[in-house]
Amino acid sequence: MKIVEWLIVFCLFTSLLPAQNGEIRAAYGDVPPAELKMKFYTPDSTAEAVVLYEEAHVFFDADHYGLKIIFKYFGRYKILRKSGTDRGIIKLPVYKGPPGEEEFISKLEGCTYNIEDGKIVSTKLTKDGIFHEQVMGKHHQEKISMPNLKEGSVFEYRYTKETPFSVRDTPETWYFQTSIPMQWCELNLHIPVNLNYLILKRGYIPIHTNTSEASRMVMGSLETGGVNYHIAVKHAPAFKDEPFITSTEDCISKIDFELSSIRYSDKSTKSFTNTWDDLVSTLLKTDHYTETPKKTAYLQPIAELIKLEKDTMQQLKKALELVAANIEWDHHSTVFAREDSKKVFELRKGNVTEINLMLISLLKQIGLK
Repeated sequence: MKIVEWLIVFCLFTSLLPAQNGEIRAAYGDVPPAELKMKFYTPDSTAEAVVLYEEAHVFFDADHYGLKIIFKYFGRYKILRKSGTDRGIIKLPVYKGPPGEEEFISKLEGCTYNIEDGKIVSTKLTKDGIFHEQVMGKHHQEKISMPNLKEGSVFEYRYTKETPFSVRDTPETWYFQTSIPMQWCELNLHIPVNLNYLILKRGYIPIHTNTSEASRMVMGSLETGGVNYHIAVKHAPAFKDEPFITSTEDCISKIDFELSSIRYSDKSTKSFTNTWDDLVSTLLKTDHYTETPKKTAYLQPIAELIKLEKDTMQQLKKALELVAANIEWDHHSTVFAREDSKKVFELRKGNVTEINLMLISLLKQIGLK
């Protein structure tokens, strides 16, 4: 059994393991005909698409720059309605700083499957369907456009992302819910003993599997002890926004992480206590908060209209009303912006931070401080 557990870490996506305790298993490239023939998702017949299977493995490594987080992802989706084909546009954010402070995405591949003339036809993702975009400053994204998508398609993709501790010292938030239902969603964590994380479960969806066990693992040239966590949710319903919900992030089912302490090889321990002042200081060092408010020229026509109001409070009220009426919230609550403020303005949609930064930019453009 120990040999199998060890192999899981390294052969994440190509192993087809027997299901236990009602778990669902899937292997990249092996799509059952039943998934292609599916006309609707029984637990939610109104769904335009469904996440058939999603898994991630998170473990840690080290190089000459220091510690880094390795995130390996595999996801498979079913398109049930034509409107669901938008699910095939995937954005993977990456940070590109100086050497030692940049994220890398590798082993990116995907495939779309359709039934044509009674046969399964696969269309692989090619370089023509992968686009690298600079969002803002050092924040970039890999944009994927899955090929040959249509009603009835099944598509899957997988990739590996490396994040140095200098960029982020916690695994990314893992969501057990999205705007479409999820048949199976699992997170596997492989955490060495020298890193102590608080694992924070949010939301109301019941956990199907929640296990942990001691293990041996390798970080760089060091073999150490650690703990493997396996957390999974089965048949998670689509997250529905309701009028009484003030913040999606407060209610959606997910797992957050907080680094509590690091134990070094000399036996010393560093504890982390994040205060509001620490958070503000960190945010003010990012491109989101230093660069966006400076780029305001695109807002000048709107600012001129607001300046027609002579009273400062009326100008403030007018600016707030214009942003609220013209920019749609995309139901993402985060302290970071993923899109350039000008692009958000053109798309008329953005997350909480993007909208608020745009409001700040507009207030600066009209001369308010």
